[in-house]
Amino acid sequence: MLYALGCAQYKLAESAGGGADAYKDAREAFDALANAKDPMIARNAAFNRANCLAQAAKAAASDPKGQQAALGQLRSAASAYEDFLRQYPGDTGAQQNLDHVRFVMKKMQRASKQDDKQDQKQDDKKPPQEPPASLAVRNAQTEIPGAKAEVGDDNMVKLVKPVQGGAR
Repeated sequence: MLYALGCAQYKLAESAGGGADAYKDAREAFDALANAKDPMIARNAAFNRANCLAQAAKAAASDPKGQQAALGQLRSAASAYEDFLRQYPGDTGAQQNLDHVRFVMKKMQRASKQDDKQDQKQDDKKPPQEPPASLAVRNAQTEIPGAKAEVGDDNMVKLVKPVQGGAR
C-alpha cells in the first residue's frame, strides 16, 4: 500500500507542475520501502526514489536563483541511480535516466562557467532550451486485497478497486 501511495504522490507532483518540494512525499514513501520484503517493490521503490530526486532537481533548475541547489540535487539523483545500477546492473531505464542527469549537470556547469567568463547581465540571457525528458513510474502495485494498480496508455497510475457484492 505504501508503494501505491508513493506512486500516487509522484503522479500528483508531476501533474501539479512538479515544484522543487512536490516530490518530497513520494520520495519519503519510496525511502521507507528500501528494505521491503517483496524484492520487486524494493527495486521499483529505489528506482522511483531516484526519479523523485531527479524531478526535484529539474524543478530547482528552472529557477535561475536555484542553480547551485539544482546541481547538488542532480548529484544526489546521479548517486541514487549509480547505487541502483550497482544493485541491479543492466537496467536500461536507470542507465538512461543517469545519462540524462549527467547531461543536464554538464550543461549547467558549462553555462555557469560561461556566465563567469562573460560579464553579461542575467536578464539579457535566455535560458538554454532543454530537450523534454520524462521519468516514468513502472510496475505499479498495490497491497489492497483484490485491487490492482494499472498504468494506463497515458502513463497514469490508476487504482482498480475490487467489485463489492454482485455475482461471484
